[in-house]
Amino acid sequence: DGLFDTVCSNVIENAAQHNTSDDPRVGISVELDEETAVVRVEDNGPGIEPHELALVEDGTETPLKHGSGFGLALTAWGTDIAGGSVQFESIEPTGTRVTLEMPVVARR
Repeated sequence: DGLFDTVCSNVIENAAQHNTSDDPRVGISVELDEETAVVRVEDNGPGIEPHELALVEDGTETPLKHGSGFGLALTAWGTDIAGGSVQFESIEPTGTRVTLEMPVVARR
């Protein structure tokens, strides 16, 4: 639970903080069934720089090849550790959609 909360909070905060649009918007949708939770966060900001996404997709950083922050890596690592997946998509004309898919853990 805690890891999923951290990942979701990070994605939502990034969508809001990095949105430089004159009319900033962030939308959140959740789909839940017995096995999977899908959270989509969409914004109308400037999008994610291609080199930042490449670092997350490659899964490695070096002193010469690194991102500007820890947010995208936290999102990717957190969803992976939780057995889920994350997808980053550009929205036209501007914006980003982040889709988090995580397995549902039964409460005891």
